[in-house]
Amino acid sequence: MNVTIPGTLSSIDITVHQGETRHDAPASVRRWFRVTDTGEGATFDITLSYKDSELNGETEANLNLWRWTGEAWEGPKTPSSRNPSDNYLQVDSQTSFSDWVISEALKPRLPGDV
Repeated sequence: MNVTIPGTLSSIDITVHQGETRHDAPASVRRWFRVTDTGEGATFDITLSYKDSELNGETEANLNLWRWTGEAWEGPKTPSSRNPSDNYLQVDSQTSFSDWVISEALKPRLPGDV
């Protein structure tokens, strides 16, 4: 995480769920991230990693990042930097912390989906 504009940000907490898909994003690598913060107005670059063993059938060269808005998946957030050899993706200039997944594509969640 690289915070470029801190705003009133005073803390960031990142929980990595290794080996798991998020319940409403099964078409993703088997790792997801919960990023929470205290404060407002931050702009940040986020770099997320994965293991080859977590690819879950996804094509590594086509991976993107997706952010949960609370109602739907926002994305794809095309990486500004990707390194399949070191297994990471980075997207720049983000302004909202939330849950994140790595996937080629996600189907939009429709109202009433569980």
